[in-house]
Amino acid sequence: MNFKEIIDASPNQPWYIYKTPMFMLNVSVVVMYENIIYMVPSTTYGIYEDSYKFPGGSIKAGQETIQFSAVRHVKEQTGIRLYKDLLMPIDFQSDPSMSPEGNVVDIGMLCMLEKNPENMIFDNEGKYNVAFIEVDFEKKDVLRKGIQIHENSQMLLKRAIEVSIIVQ
Repeated sequence: MNFKEIIDASPNQPWYIYKTPMFMLNVSVVVMYENIIYMVPSTTYGIYEDSYKFPGGSIKAGQETIQFSAVRHVKEQTGIRLYKDLLMPIDFQSDPSMSPEGNVVDIGMLCMLEKNPENMIFDNEGKYNVAFIEVDFEKKDVLRKGIQIHENSQMLLKRAIEVSIIVQ
């Protein structure tokens, strides 16, 4: 089968010349309400057990935008429904340890909710494992209470705090 036959066989499907894609996009969302951030348990390949990360995950290439993926992952993992207009890109990371192929690029987003978040619906119903962590803006860190934060999330958190201080 030649190159043209491969393209003609599946015109509406993504195809790759390589066995695995050159890179995969992930999104991580820092959801901040006043001085509280929302985190979820980390389940990345079992490496970071007992640690927490920001809601997020893989972007479905060719099927959704970065913003839509961020909104979807936050809803699936926390029960919080956000509007995409509230999302602000703040970070861009590539960490080979995030996947066996070493080809993951993570886009960090910040969502600062207003004091009366009419645009946020929290539909928890007790089925989501969400950690509510207080932020110390003076120290630019979190007030940890026995919660270990995944190292990639720590970098994103520092960036989110810096941006939120500027925006407020």
